Amino acid sequence: MFVSLLLSGCGLLVGNVRPVDEKSDDIDYLNLTREYPDWKKLTQPQREAGETQDPEATDQFDVAFQRPSTSSVISLNSACRPSQRWGDAQDARAQGQKLREITQQLLLGFSDIQAREERVAKLDGELALETTLQGRMTDRTVKIRAVVSRRSDCVVDLMFIARPDAFAADEPAFARFVASLKLRR
Repeated sequence: MFVSLLLSGCGLLVGNVRPVDEKSDDIDYLNLTREYPDWKKLTQPQREAGETQDPEATDQFDVAFQRPSTSSVISLNSACRPSQRWGDAQDARAQGQKLREITQQLLLGFSDIQAREERVAKLDGELALETTLQGRMTDRTVKIRAVVSRRSDCVVDLMFIARPDAFAADEPAFARFVASLKLRR
């Protein structure tokens, strides 16, 4: 149900002409299936017959998990472009604004947004923006929590998508997944 949203992750962030040079291979994360056996790891979308799977395609997530009993999804996406480094000197306010812009692009396609909350957070020591909202996606009401951060030339987004009635029950798995994330230097 929510897997189509995963395909719009970081790939939207920098335009339509070869927007992602590569996925980050410098991220360590918890395999949720080890601590939460009722969550299942998702595989990449199936391709049409004869179509090859491009490792640099923007419609691929780094990793995603789904809890079949609630249809909730947790995903990790990364997008790296060496030509677009932020630099260490950028102040926190400017970084926060950039993270807000990236989050807005991730949330394109949602309508009737309500109860939106934002807070500044840390993701493995890096500035992050956590956004929680409820809205409509393809005629379904969903609740979402997105955590967006950036290290060097890579944007990382973690998303948790659930039906509003399943959000509270499944959110602890997302919190554990976020806390486990290590952005290797």
